[in-house]
Amino acid sequence: MTTQNYTPFFESKTIIHTYRDRKVFDINHSVSRFESRFPELDIADYFKALNEGIDIILDVFKDNKNRYMIISKSKQFAIQLTWEAEQRSNSKVNQGFTATTLDYNTQKEMLRGDLKIFVERMKKDNIKIWFKEQDEAKFLKEVGYYSIKIEECNDYTVYVKEGEIVRNFVMIEVE
Repeated sequence: MTTQNYTPFFESKTIIHTYRDRKVFDINHSVSRFESRFPELDIADYFKALNEGIDIILDVFKDNKNRYMIISKSKQFAIQLTWEAEQRSNSKVNQGFTATTLDYNTQKEMLRGDLKIFVERMKKDNIKIWFKEQDEAKFLKEVGYYSIKIEECNDYTVYVKEGEIVRNFVMIEVE
């Protein structure tokens, strides 16, 4: 039997930011991906969006533990942020854990939950042939559950459940 070395999800982390007495850890190269994917932007744009998102998490969502997707509408990028208490810490205060920074422009329909994305994916996967209904809205109501994982995201999914589009994360749009 062979064994593998691995690093659990939140154990490989670097503090990249502190805002309103909350730490933000980079667990999957979010900052370096931002810099490589958006060379025309300044790192200040990243932290501005992150700060605005944290303000909303603390003030509107009342510091709820959850997965959030902070989307900068003006700069067209998205920061994946898990908000929860730091593991291996006695503190019960929620902190932020960022992962890959996404190009919102190329992921827009997916993140927004566009029905066309699901219908096209189902056609590609030959799922639509199993159903008799050709009208897309009625067809999707026949589908009990069908999910699409967002590329490059850690377990962020948009899915159809009984005809409704649902996300397993909360979208936060900032300027």
